[in-house]
Amino acid sequence: MTGFAFNMAGETAARVASAYSQPPNVWANTGQILSVGGAMLQAVGSYYAARSAKVQAKSIALSLEFEQSMAAQNARVAEDDAAAILDDAQEQIAFLGMQVGQEKATLRTQSGARNVQGNAGSAAEVQASKELMKQIDSLTINRNAVRAANARRMQAVNQRNQGLMAGVGAANARASARAISAPAAAIAPLLGGAADYANRSASSYYGRRR
Repeated sequence: MTGFAFNMAGETAARVASAYSQPPNVWANTGQILSVGGAMLQAVGSYYAARSAKVQAKSIALSLEFEQSMAAQNARVAEDDAAAILDDAQEQIAFLGMQVGQEKATLRTQSGARNVQGNAGSAAEVQASKELMKQIDSLTINRNAVRAANARRMQAVNQRNQGLMAGVGAANARASARAISAPAAAIAPLLGGAADYANRSASSYYGRRR
């Protein structure tokens, strides 16, 4: 590829050097040829630049669509976690109630064995204390679970918003990719080169008529 470029450069230099020794009408032809060649090179550059931009826009769209998919998945996971946290809290409260109930039943059995009334005196106070502690622990478990579940739900909302923004970005990138046309980008320089060639040809023609 490098040797070819050097050969092309050498041929171009030789043609330019030869053009210096030619009459004015040859100079005009040389200018026309250079104008057309420049337009063709610019058209090729514009074509590949447009193709590169199109590929890049599609790549951005794919990346954003993947981000949107992951955000939706993370949101679902966060919602499931929130529900699981609340379910676990209810199970802990139920287990706590069973444990306290068992302790109270044991206390009543022991009080009966000692001929102590379970609903009177110190025995009643112990049972009331255990019931109070159960209520406090249940409220604490429920409050902590609600706080943790709300935090996960907020994360789910943030993930959905992130996915929404990624989806909008992906749609815009897709639209940009569709709007890019490599052939159309190449046509503009060719049309400009054709117009310049026509102007140069007309100037050369009228110059020779004078």
